[in-house]
Amino acid sequence: PAAGRVQAQNVDLQAVSIDPSAPSLAVGQVGQIVVAMRNNGPAVIPVGEATAQITLSSVYLDIALPVTFSDAPCNQWSYLGNVPGAGTHNLFFQNNGGAIPVGALGCAFSLNVAGKAVTTVPSGITLASSLSPTATTSDVNGTNQAASSEINITATVLPVVLADLSVMASSCNGIVNWKTASEQNVKSFEVEYSANGVTFT
Repeated sequence: PAAGRVQAQNVDLQAVSIDPSAPSLAVGQVGQIVVAMRNNGPAVIPVGEATAQITLSSVYLDIALPVTFSDAPCNQWSYLGNVPGAGTHNLFFQNNGGAIPVGALGCAFSLNVAGKAVTTVPSGITLASSLSPTATTSDVNGTNQAASSEINITATVLPVVLADLSVMASSCNGIVNWKTASEQNVKSFEVEYSANGVTFT
C-alpha cells in the first residue's frame, strides 16, 4: 500500500438464499420472504459495509408500506428503501446494526409481501450482494453474487372451505352440522332459513 494508506481487508460477502415461506400466495394473501447472507471471510465485514438488493415483480407482488421487516434477535440489517423499476421492486438493505462475523450465516432477515395478480408462470425473486461504495473491505469474489427463487400467485383464497355439511330434522327442528377444512379471517357463522329458497331469515 502507498504510504499513509491501509490495505483493504478481504471479505467474501455471499448471497446464500432468498426463499418465500410458501411456494405460492393467493391474491391478497400475505407471506414472508426470508433472506440468508454469509461472510466467508477471512475478515469481519464492518458495520454499514454489506449491502443486499432484492428484486421482485411489482406486477405480481405488493410490498406492505411501511415495509414489515425483521431480523430479530440480531438487529443487524436495516431497510434502506425501494427504488421502483419497470415492473419491479428493488429493495435495498445494509448491515447498519452490526458487523458480520466470518463463517456462520449472518442473521437472516425477512419481509412481508402480498399477492397482487395471478401468475401464469412462477414469478422470480432475486438477491444480490455487494459492498457499499465507501467500504474499507474488499470482496475477493467480486460484487453482486446472487441467489434466486420464485413464487406462484394464485386466485383469491375463499375464507372458508367446508369439509362436511349435513342437515336433519329432529322434533320439528332443523339440525345443521358442518366441519371446515380451513378458515381464514372468520369471526363467526350465521345460519339462515327460508321457506321458499329465495327469502332467508
